[in-house]
Order: sequence, then structure tokens, then C-alpha cells
Amino acid sequence: MPRSPIRIALTSLALCAILSGCPGPGPAAEVPILDPEPASAPTEIADGFLACLGNNAPMPATVTDLLLPGYTRALADPGNALGVQPAATLEAFDATGSRGTAVATPLDGRVVLSVSVGPAGFDGWVRATADGLVPTSLYSSRAYTRNIVSGWVWMPAPAEMTDQATTAGVTLTPGQGTLVGAVHDCDVFGIANAVIRYGDRTDGVVYYEGFAPDPALTFTGASGRFAVANLAPGPITVEAFGRLEASGPLVLLSRAEVTIVADEITSVDLQPRVAVER
Repeated sequence: MPRSPIRIALTSLALCAILSGCPGPGPAAEVPILDPEPASAPTEIADGFLACLGNNAPMPATVTDLLLPGYTRALADPGNALGVQPAATLEAFDATGSRGTAVATPLDGRVVLSVSVGPAGFDGWVRATADGLVPTSLYSSRAYTRNIVSGWVWMPAPAEMTDQATTAGVTLTPGQGTLVGAVHDCDVFGIANAVIRYGDRTDGVVYYEGFAPDPALTFTGASGRFAVANLAPGPITVEAFGRLEASGPLVLLSRAEVTIVADEITSVDLQPRVAVER
């Protein structure tokens, strides 16, 4: 799944340093909780390294041309055992439009995108396309500010996507989109015992063990992976909740805003939230 290093807003702080009458620190905002909890919610705490939770803002970008290295792989050969991968085209976008393109090498699927950025880094998304595979758009809950490996994408063929849906007991509807993702900890490993909410719903989520959907799971397994099929195209909020203490509430672990595309996959990397609001 995509793994990335959120937006840092300093304008109001600068104004308060110049102008008089700025208010002092207000009361700490309450962390959102999932209430009511779904009946199938986990009772155990979120299993992952979460020391950075609530204080996870990346350092400002120190370069103006940021490199976004990553890998694209066919789902049929995620480990690259055959040494031949599709020459996928990746294009970066943000609110201003296209920010650059690159083509993955067929040897191992490696690709490096170059994107011009400011101090806040790159807070957009990347769309991957390849012949015979389902187009996939990659989002992260945190902005990219460093030249580090920023993501993996395993692209299925349409038949593979249908097979996985069938395993999960789902029939895909043409014209709708599919959301996939993973809940990650501070070391970018999967978090188990997390519940996904999309929009205002927690039903209809399929959780995974490894690359396989497991209909028996009602919250994330060790991989942190999940999927939701048959979503209407358009923007949607995706959130992960987990317990930080025994018998405690399910609190917000991560939140991201993504866009669902008809007949395509939207993939999101949910990393530990920066503060309360994201």
C-alpha cells in the first residue's frame, strides 16, 4: 500500500506574532470517537506503534523539486517472481492540476515522479494506469516532504478484482468505484483492531489478511488492509478508529479526504493523525 510522509499551516501563527490582541491557547480539542460503536467492533486495543499519534506532522520540505519514488506491481505477481511488470504510467495531481508524469520500469515496477513543491510538500494524489489493469489513484493522509519511498500499488486485472469481490461475497456494480487502503502505525506497519468509517458508515467494509479478503473479519487484521466496493463517484472522508487503552473508546487514528472514481480503484494510506482534525 502507499506509504508516505500533512499540511503545516503557519500563517495564523505569524500573524499573531505581529498583531496585538491574539487570543491565548484555548482548551485542547477533544479527539473524535466512534459513537455508537458497531456491534462487531474489536474489544482489544489497536495493535501498532502509535507514539507519534497526534504529533505526526512532517518537517517542511527542504527542496523545490520533490522526488516521489515507489513501485507498481501486477497483483498477479506482487513479489515480482517473474521479473516482468507492466510499464505503468503514473501522473501526479493536486488542486492546481497535473504536476508530472513518469513510467515504471518493466523490470521491477520501480518509478520515480518529480514534482515541484513549496514548504508544505506535495499534498495531492497519484494515478496509475497500465494496459489490462484497473486504474488506481493513490492518496495519503500525510503530505510528502522528503525523497523517500512514497508508495506501493498492486494493480489487479478486472477478472482478479471480480474474483476478490466474489470471495468477499460482493457483486461489483458498473459505474461505481472501489475504495481500498491500509491503516498504518508510526513505523508504517499495519495496525490491527481498527475500524473503518467512510462517510457516516461502518458497514460494508471487507477486511484483509495479507492480499486475501477475509469475510470473517469485522476490523483490521495484522496487515491493516480493507476495501469497500460499490461507492458512488465523488469525494468521501475515510477514517480509522481504534482503542488506545483497555475498555476505552474507539478514538480517531487517521483521516483522509479522497475521491472515488467510477470503475476504478481509490487507494488510501491512513497514517497516524497529525492533530485532532487530521
